[in-house]
Amino acid sequence: MTASPAAYGAAIAQLPGSDTSAAAATADQSGSDDGQAQHYDAVAATYESAFFYSSIEYRDWVMGHLLDHFRLPDQEAEIVDLGGGTGNFTQALAEAAQVRRRVLCVDAFAEMLEKARAHPRVEAMLLDAVAFASLPAEQLGGRYSHVLLKELVHHIPEEQIPALYSGLFSQLAPGGCAVTITRPQEVDYPLFRRAREIWKEHQPHHSVFTSAMEAAGFEVEVHAHEYPAELAKATWLGMMRDKFWSTFSHCTQQELEDGIAEVDRQYAGQDTVHFTDRLLFLVARKAAAADSEAGAAGAPAAQQTALAAAPSPAQQTALAAPVSPAQQHGQQRAAVLTPAQRLEYAERGFTGPLTVLSPAEAALLAQRYRQYAAALPGGTVSGDWRFKSHLLLPWVWELARHPRLVAAVSEALGGCRNILCWSTDWFCKQPGDGGFTGWHQDSTYVGLDPPDVVTAWLALTPSNAANGCLHFLPGSHTKQLPHVETCAQGNLLLKGQTILELEGEEREHIPLQPGQATLHHIRLAHRSGPAAPDSQPRLGLAIRYMAAHVTQSLDPRDSVTVVAGRDTFGLYRHERRPAADMDEAALQEHRAAVQAVYPPGFERAEGKGQP
Repeated sequence: MTASPAAYGAAIAQLPGSDTSAAAATADQSGSDDGQAQHYDAVAATYESAFFYSSIEYRDWVMGHLLDHFRLPDQEAEIVDLGGGTGNFTQALAEAAQVRRRVLCVDAFAEMLEKARAHPRVEAMLLDAVAFASLPAEQLGGRYSHVLLKELVHHIPEEQIPALYSGLFSQLAPGGCAVTITRPQEVDYPLFRRAREIWKEHQPHHSVFTSAMEAAGFEVEVHAHEYPAELAKATWLGMMRDKFWSTFSHCTQQELEDGIAEVDRQYAGQDTVHFTDRLLFLVARKAAAADSEAGAAGAPAAQQTALAAAPSPAQQTALAAPVSPAQQHGQQRAAVLTPAQRLEYAERGFTGPLTVLSPAEAALLAQRYRQYAAALPGGTVSGDWRFKSHLLLPWVWELARHPRLVAAVSEALGGCRNILCWSTDWFCKQPGDGGFTGWHQDSTYVGLDPPDVVTAWLALTPSNAANGCLHFLPGSHTKQLPHVETCAQGNLLLKGQTILELEGEEREHIPLQPGQATLHHIRLAHRSGPAAPDSQPRLGLAIRYMAAHVTQSLDPRDSVTVVAGRDTFGLYRHERRPAADMDEAALQEHRAAVQAVYPPGFERAEGKGQP
């Protein structure tokens, strides 16, 4: 197969020595100066257009060989793209592999991951490759089955390579596979003599990697694949002059100009240059019977090597972040939602009911809620006391981290491993009190992007049409709808906002028994009516979760609680678990968090909030 000149022009940007490939380098090499940050910001701005405009054919060629070597068993495979940059290839991999869960795209540079966040089949994680490999598998939400290292390893210091593969071996599930895509030291590109010397100096022999793989315990195969390419000579010469590859940045300007002239003479009388792109697929397989604790004999020393390179402050925060109770015990991720429920959430924007607690557990928590209310001024949960009570009450903190609830949210988010809780809101309706919410979307005022955000509405008493349960508009989660601020009497929303075009609609509702929950998308239009005078009280807790890669445009941002995996981006202040019900430290933590989310002027005193 021969690529057209246009097709190969930007695909070449991903070859070793290119600045785009360098974006996957470890944080140790990235430096912290402003110039380096600006460099990767510029790379991110052009990377996506280059990939999509001119390398689809090349990408599909790479993808075909990758999938052949991965040997994915079924849609339950869990894949990590280590050094995935903007996530363009990661998204394509998720689509081609047809796996159920998102592919985890790990990269050391936030500028690159800005684009990865937007891909619907990608979960972004900000961490360098060696730091990622040093994490115990249980702190990643369980083992994964496949990992890709595409044009990454030649950027990692050679002394850290053993630690990298030792860590990946420990993280992979038995029978798992790690595929490293790299290039040989001797290449066929139309380079001038000095550029070839630089290439060879900076491109390790593939045996450096395969030896480390074998020492870690992998069974290793080496496969070479060739891609015949042609490129307009003027384009190629211009790329070299622009130092499109970092290889050329090692040349003086005079060496570069002399080298370009050398290549021009070599191809005198020709309009195009022809060469063969050779990719090496280093396939490392973990035996199906491999014990999770075995690894390589030298694994402890390798791990010590990985930790010898001091992580940045942001990485220290990420590595020290808490994990969920299920993850602390190293449990594998088991499905909580049925296939039908996962499909319903994806297509309709909501699903339920989901059983989280037993009726007895729900009754106990309802009693604790009443005790909480009795301890408050006026004996009611209103105003600030409705919001973020997980910062006041240890039992609400633990409820927000309930393994079954967090697992269901992860599945609704496409299998995200890193999840934050950003709010807990109480909703209590008494028969005949007149409280209601108009049609609205939770996304209207919170400034979260992308909308990888789920609300779990957990009932502690029966919730039905008579006492004002939630009504949903199926499929309305695909776009933001216009809202009007009405401040209508009895509307429990902060600004009485409503979607006028939906007024009078009933649509669908899901009755809940105590201990059951619904999940709904942040952009799903929903409403709740008042509780009828002859109904029973309705008590529920709305727990709002988001993927850790979600950003917020508000200033100040909300604070969050990490309930699964890691928050490697460090965009939010992490909340502290209360030591005891409403102790002084808890009250201070709660006051700071609520005032940031619901500042004066947003009618906090009236107890309004979103259901």
